Amino acid sequence: MLTKVTLSKWEGLGKDKRIKDTTNGDTFLLNGNRINGLLVRASTKSSLMFVDNDHDYREKAAYLEAAETTTAITTDIDKTWNSAMVTLNFYTDNDSTKTAVATKVNCESIAYVYKDATLPTGRSWVVFYEGGKRRELLCNYSIDGIFSLVDDGNLTTS
Repeated sequence: MLTKVTLSKWEGLGKDKRIKDTTNGDTFLLNGNRINGLLVRASTKSSLMFVDNDHDYREKAAYLEAAETTTAITTDIDKTWNSAMVTLNFYTDNDSTKTAVATKVNCESIAYVYKDATLPTGRSWVVFYEGGKRRELLCNYSIDGIFSLVDDGNLTTS
């Protein structure tokens, strides 16, 4: 299941030494099937290792630090999906002036979700893998809306 976290650090290791830009905010939905090494940090925070593409053995895990407790993260990722598939509305060509097309996505294939910087309360970017290919598409649902859809099948508008 997805877990909603507020990140203070996202750093790659080894040759994948990239640092995730937080220009679009620091709130993410992370897929629990890509989380390893969840540890307590500073008694009320956590650190974890996160793999973007869980089907590529060459990919190195990134080190993340989150404001949430390990208990809160574990509670979310231990939940079951509302359905194996979720219908998300993605904008054609990632252009919010174009029509959003309803697209079914396998929940397990979603890596993470983050806010759209131009309209942080209403849209988000969804990173998922389809047929081994990484896709990063602009969705007209908020992070909270996507979390609610995969959790209980209802779309929230907050």
